[in-house]
Amino acid sequence: MLNNIKHLHTSLSIMAGAWLLLLTAACSNLDSDERLVVINTHDVDTTAVDTADIDNPGLEDTERLFLPQKRGILIEDYTGQDCVNCPEATELIGRICQIVADTAGIEVIPVAIHSGPLGVMPSASHPDGLATELGNTYYRHWACEYQPMGLIDRSDGVLGKEDWEPKVRWDLSQLTTKIAATNIVVEPTYDEASRQLNVKVSVAAVKNATTGNLQVWLTEDQVVAFQKFPNNVTKTDNIHNHVLRTSLNGTWGEEVNIAEAEFRELNYSCTLAEGWNAQNLSVVAFVANDSGLLQVRHQHIRQ
Repeated sequence: MLNNIKHLHTSLSIMAGAWLLLLTAACSNLDSDERLVVINTHDVDTTAVDTADIDNPGLEDTERLFLPQKRGILIEDYTGQDCVNCPEATELIGRICQIVADTAGIEVIPVAIHSGPLGVMPSASHPDGLATELGNTYYRHWACEYQPMGLIDRSDGVLGKEDWEPKVRWDLSQLTTKIAATNIVVEPTYDEASRQLNVKVSVAAVKNATTGNLQVWLTEDQVVAFQKFPNNVTKTDNIHNHVLRTSLNGTWGEEVNIAEAEFRELNYSCTLAEGWNAQNLSVVAFVANDSGLLQVRHQHIRQ
């Protein structure tokens, strides 16, 4: 499979040419509502109430849930603050975000998962450490061998950064339609006084039945923390984006099985940990199965 990916430059020459022309674009040029950020993950007590199989849903809700959605692309970036090659990978993700938006009109949603031997856990000496036990669990599960590595659309396993761009192009080439067969609608509500976050996630099987696993994460942008760079450079005030904070529905999410033209609603709540900036927090929700990603969406918790 990987060999096929690496030879896409010939079979997809037109698209590749467009990508190369846009490689100088930066993700920082994206509007703020098109970007994600990653930050320290803390343990947060969460509760999920399944209100699936709703009887006689209202017409407005049904219409909203089944409106056409473009299929998103998910990049899970296994990164670390002690990883001198990770800033380059972050820049690459930014270029991929811009290129895919410009050439295909599709949103790439990155999540920075600080973890592994080069991730830094919060401590007295490093209170700005961004690694989490959640991230370390994922790092071990996917058998990452070094950093940076990444998962693209939950298929083909973890890849080194040199394979991310061709893998995204491959995935785009395999989409028979840019319209998703599974829809996800994320509706957060946030109470500033109590710092209570409530999130309703609706999953609709637009075309064919949906069978997969729903994962709901909380991420943060604009996190100021140290980062190592090549040549023994350490930047103490680096801006980290797409930082994974916590999962709202457990480490591995939950199974969803939905018949065609039906939907499920699930509700989650948590109290934001001290230090998390609600202004920069987003909910990332995706459904994937053994074949890969079905759909991914994100929504800022403050509108």
